[in-house]
Amino acid sequence: FNNILSNEISLSNKNPNVFLVYCGHDDIIKFSSFDNQSNYVNSSINIFIRNLKKIIDKVIQIKNSKIFISNFSNFSNSEYGNYTSFIKNNKFQLIEKLNYQIKKLINKYKIYLIDNWYISNQYGLKNLEEVEMFYIARIPFSMSFADNYYFVFSNLVSISFGNTKKVLILDLDNTLWGGILGDDGYN
Repeated sequence: FNNILSNEISLSNKNPNVFLVYCGHDDIIKFSSFDNQSNYVNSSINIFIRNLKKIIDKVIQIKNSKIFISNFSNFSNSEYGNYTSFIKNNKFQLIEKLNYQIKKLINKYKIYLIDNWYISNQYGLKNLEEVEMFYIARIPFSMSFADNYYFVFSNLVSISFGNTKKVLILDLDNTLWGGILGDDGYN
């Protein structure tokens, strides 16, 4: 975020077809969600969303570029166990608030969402991250999850460019379902 916002990386001479903004847990660690200071947490969320809007505004200027933004996956663990639900502004509530704000941006700007929340829950939160790889190379998720993530991402990109396959099967005279298949079975 900071490189684009500070103009260290110029987008004016680049012309990407696809632009991905990945929102990962390292983007929100500084929010200090356990300090019970709701004003601080809410202002941090507002700053994050404001910076996200600035990035979207910069990328929108690139013609014919598709913008994809991921929402946040949930955390795989809770430091406080079941007691977490009693803590105001816990990290799970923070994720919910951020994802809600990202959804509003998606709807406002008519851009594409990569639903990290859903993908990571389907894959398994325990399999999502490799802490060692994050600290060594800033890789936000495990290599096995990366295969799954990029498969979903490439399908979404393909769909956004209109590369879809559609099939319409009609059985107007009951030949398949009411006739041969209904009497003899599918074998």
